[in-house]
Amino acid sequence: ELKQMLDKNVFEPTLTRPRSRVINSFLFLKEKKDLQGKLIKIKARLVANGSLQSDEKDNSSPTSSTSGLLIVAAVAAQRGMVVTTADISGAYLNAETPAEDRVYMRLDPYLAGCLCRLKPDYGKFLAPDKSMTVALLKALYGCKDSGKLWYEELCSYLKVMGFTASRGDPCVFLRGKTILVIYVDDLFIVTVDQEEADELIFALEQKYEALTVKRGQNHEYLGMLFDYTVPGMLKVSM
Repeated sequence: ELKQMLDKNVFEPTLTRPRSRVINSFLFLKEKKDLQGKLIKIKARLVANGSLQSDEKDNSSPTSSTSGLLIVAAVAAQRGMVVTTADISGAYLNAETPAEDRVYMRLDPYLAGCLCRLKPDYGKFLAPDKSMTVALLKALYGCKDSGKLWYEELCSYLKVMGFTASRGDPCVFLRGKTILVIYVDDLFIVTVDQEEADELIFALEQKYEALTVKRGQNHEYLGMLFDYTVPGMLKVSM
């Protein structure tokens, strides 16, 4: 997790005493399981304690509605289109934070020590108690505005790629006969053929690096299983 953040230039250590309040950080371990409850992997995630941030501005961001997703999924079955699902790893870390809204975060001695082992020259930024203060250059999980920053970043790139948002759902995007549903970092892609879907995934990977992609007739998405085994029919289970 820390190495990925270093590669993406998510933060930089600082000795300058920030004017704004320095928030704490936490390291969470999460078990990721499939719909049958089988353990797939254990993920580590560094998060910020956003509860210490002010509520002066609106940081809300939209997510796709269940009805919008089901309509798109049904259209795919009715028209015999191809469905591909994907998720963008560390999505928030791709969104830059405005300099005027810079957030400062404290890494405890353990995390600061791990960081120094990855980048020894960071040792000069250690405080007397071996903790470290960093300035966040990218959106980080836990910060109140991270979801909004990521949504704006992805929407901006989709617009460059020729997509327009649906009037009925700000998280459903259209380009020709391609339909894309986004739920934070999870993508539900409907295309005429698999080649078109793969071209879209390739374009996204040029910007956001590797995506975890699922092709075929069965897809797990947002806790639901979409079964396209029978032509012209969609079966949804939870």
